[in-house]
Parts: sequence; structure tokens; C-alpha cells
Amino acid sequence: MTSNTTLIRIYLAMLALTAIGFMASGADPATIVNGTKLSTPAVILVAVGIGVLVGVRRNRRVGAAIALLPCLVSTAAIFGDGDLGHRGLTTAEIGLQLVNVAVIWTMLGVSVARLRRGDQSASARSTMAAPFVPAGSVPNER
Repeated sequence: MTSNTTLIRIYLAMLALTAIGFMASGADPATIVNGTKLSTPAVILVAVGIGVLVGVRRNRRVGAAIALLPCLVSTAAIFGDGDLGHRGLTTAEIGLQLVNVAVIWTMLGVSVARLRRGDQSASARSTMAAPFVPAGSVPNER
């Protein structure tokens, strides 16, 4: 299971790549909401951020579901809007796009994993995997 630290690191990578892409494209600050060919739209980042926050602070499954939706929307945009590998981009810019896609898909995969596993903590899973104790006995009683 992915830890909260891993989830936060993936989100920070998304933010950093978006900042790099935004600066590399020399975009007007007004375009941050919709994103550029090199950056993720702010709406996607905010929605994923809410999912991460909910997943870390409250409920893994709810947070995962919230983070999953913008990742799916972003994946649809990756294949549908024509920005990926756009003709006017340099090789380095296309490389930045591919790293950004990899991070988005990593967040998508982590969200799916957290959604499937639910709220079980590591200790709860190890308890379930432990051998059953006979009825009426108390383990470690001396």
C-alpha cells in the first residue's frame, strides 16, 4: 500500500512539473487556469490536491476517488487535445510533457490502488493475516 508520504510526493511532483512547464512556455498568467501545452490546468491540480488532502487527513477511499476523477479527465485530454507531441514543441518540451504524463498516471495508479484497498491501515491488514486465536483464549496472557 502506498504511504501518505508517497502520495504527497507525487502531488508535489505534479506541482513542480506544472510550474516548470508554465515557466518554460512563457505563458501569460491568465492561462494558468486552462494550462498550456507544457503545464497541467490549475483546476486539475486543485481537484487532485483536494483528493490528496482528504486521503491523507480523513478517508483513503474518498480521497482516492476525488483524486482519480481529475486524473481520468487529464488522461482524456492527453489523448484528445493534440497537445502531446505537438509539432511546434522541441524535443526537451516533449520530454517534459512525457514526464508530466508519467506523474499523472502514477497518481492515477496510486488512486486506484488506494480506492481498492480502502481504509485498512498496515496494522489492520497484518491483524487479519494473523492466525486465528481459539475462542475464549486471550493471546499473550501469562
